[in-house]
Amino acid sequence: MAKQSYKIDRFVEWYFNTPDKTEESFKPLAPTMGITLDTCLKNFKTKEQWIKVAKEYLNNSKDSEMLDIYLKMQEKAKQGDVKCADWCQKFFKSDFLVNKTDEVNDYLSGIEIEVD
Repeated sequence: MAKQSYKIDRFVEWYFNTPDKTEESFKPLAPTMGITLDTCLKNFKTKEQWIKVAKEYLNNSKDSEMLDIYLKMQEKAKQGDVKCADWCQKFFKSDFLVNKTDEVNDYLSGIEIEVD
């Protein structure tokens, strides 16, 4: 299962980072996968684990991309762009930087479940 999980992880990373989903673009990954692109496309995309890994990957990518945007806006703000400075202030006030896991843990910590 661990080997299958590794293959799915690698395939998801390749899938979302490669604009053209061709055998040619898959060639560098093929030796570590031990299967063809066609097999990956047919088998992995229907697995629940693929969906889970894909969602996790996209969520992580979204956060990374948002931080890249912030850094660019911050640089422009440092150069005197008032609109960018305003955007940076709003960004810091947004819930983007809030650790949602802590919120959920705080909420769940007050719940007691009896087990018979």
